[in-house]
Amino acid sequence: MDQLTRLRKNDKQFRALTGITPEKFDELFRQIAPLFAEANHKRLSSGERKRAIGAGRRFRTSLADRLLMLLVNYPAAETAGRLKSE
Repeated sequence: MDQLTRLRKNDKQFRALTGITPEKFDELFRQIAPLFAEANHKRLSSGERKRAIGAGRRFRTSLADRLLMLLVNYPAAETAGRLKSE
């Protein structure tokens, strides 16, 4: 079971960690998924490649789980960046 599935079981905890509801997360994911696919294809298609597209290491986590990690960690990173600049 992935992190997103576990966290979805508790709406209060999901909102406390991410700042959004599970429904809003789904909406955000539906908007980001095609943009990510397009940007990833563009990244892989540009320049000289040593390997064919699709060769190489795969992500261990799904795009949904990576979005979840971003939403959970972003506030802490933003705060740390502000403290560092002061």
